[in-house]
Amino acid sequence: MKQFYTYIHSRPDGTPFYIGKGCEKRSHHFYKRNKYHNSIVAKYGKENIIVSIFYCESEEQSHKDEIQQIAQLRNEGYRLANLTDGGEGSSGLIASVETREKMSASQRGKKRPSEVILKISEKNKGKKRTIEFREHMSKVTKGKKLSAEQKRKIGISQKGKMVSKETREKLSLSLTGKTHSIETRQKISANSKKQWANIEYRKKQADAVSNGKYTHRKIVCI
Repeated sequence: MKQFYTYIHSRPDGTPFYIGKGCEKRSHHFYKRNKYHNSIVAKYGKENIIVSIFYCESEEQSHKDEIQQIAQLRNEGYRLANLTDGGEGSSGLIASVETREKMSASQRGKKRPSEVILKISEKNKGKKRTIEFREHMSKVTKGKKLSAEQKRKIGISQKGKMVSKETREKLSLSLTGKTHSIETRQKISANSKKQWANIEYRKKQADAVSNGKYTHRKIVCI
């Protein structure tokens, strides 16, 4: 069961500048904040921001406490980075299409902190992308120019691209000892026959070999 709480972000001198609510490690996450909040954190450094946590009996109680704490500090004259009076949001709530589009537009063009990128990378390392995911990413990125690293991450192949000698050696080592099924060999053979039936394709291959870009390995058709 999640332990909900409200939290206060304060400057190094103890002056509060933000009230929030959440659970788990939300109080110590300093990304996805508004400009005023970001400017304060950038000025003092996130390691110098004081985080005070007040545990609640339930998520509903954390909403109420957040509203009360924001109102109290504003009445005492503190300028807060909060854009509202609090009490919004709900864990597990599915936002509407319009809300998601607004959130996406507000974050477009913003660069994530390096530590966030590293965490996402570690979390996704070793994960296999489903066919549905790859098809979706293919549609989303259609017409967009992606870097080689971006293509590698989302599993989009780079058809027609000449790979480096190091990459070819790695691929060769990874396939050593592996045997293709009869169906796979037949598909490779059929595809090879179609390609070599194309005069332009044979001309490009011949030019590539003569220019020393790579050495063509003969494919035995069955």
